[in-house]
Amino acid sequence: MLATILTLTALAAPQDAATLEPFELTVRRAVLTPGIDLFEEPGVEIRAAARTPGRKILSIDKDASKVARWTDDAGTDLSHGAPTDFFFWVDVESWGEPAEASIVKFKTETVPDARAQRITLKGTLGLVTASKTKQDTATVALEKGKQLEVAGLKLKLSDVEDQGGQVSLTIETSTPLDAIQEVTFADGAGKEIEAEDMGSGSFGFGGKFTYSKSWLLDRRAPKIELTVSYWSDLETTRVPIDMSLGAGF
Repeated sequence: MLATILTLTALAAPQDAATLEPFELTVRRAVLTPGIDLFEEPGVEIRAAARTPGRKILSIDKDASKVARWTDDAGTDLSHGAPTDFFFWVDVESWGEPAEASIVKFKTETVPDARAQRITLKGTLGLVTASKTKQDTATVALEKGKQLEVAGLKLKLSDVEDQGGQVSLTIETSTPLDAIQEVTFADGAGKEIEAEDMGSGSFGFGGKFTYSKSWLLDRRAPKIELTVSYWSDLETTRVPIDMSLGAGF
């Protein structure tokens, strides 16, 4: 694997403007040596630090994120290998609570020409951001297939499974769950039900997706009360992409 790590020095931006600072460029070629298998696909990855002052970065707005030009200086069009469906060409690397700064990764599976010295990426990065939260509450029977509406979302209990005194719960919706900040649970009497967040996911094709989120509840109750803290001012922050990076190989 060939890699170059660098930082681009750009003109100073206004203090309250969104910024994008690339700091890592990886160029990966296919390994031809017999017996060596890599999990990562050949191509180019660029990691950058995005910052949106006053607003938390939640996810990528795919519709607002556009590549205008992704080339090397030997004439290779790198945009041909940029995924545009489930595995998108740009993503947020997130391991904790949403923050004003986050790492984003740009990816294409097209390998630059061996003669190339620089890689150029221009376009627009659409970031889903927010700054304010509200709460909403709804009650539903703890049964598979039951539906409810809370925080403006139509949800379905797609899986409810007893697990040795605990209960595995999964909700599904056709709407992205970016707005949800936190969900807490209580029984019909208002007594808290402790819950472990088991993660979220999505699946689909051709623009139609199902979004899910799962928890492990510490006990069963005939009905559960969900209190959802959600971001109330979601918007897309558009950040210009203007990179010219030395490949260094």
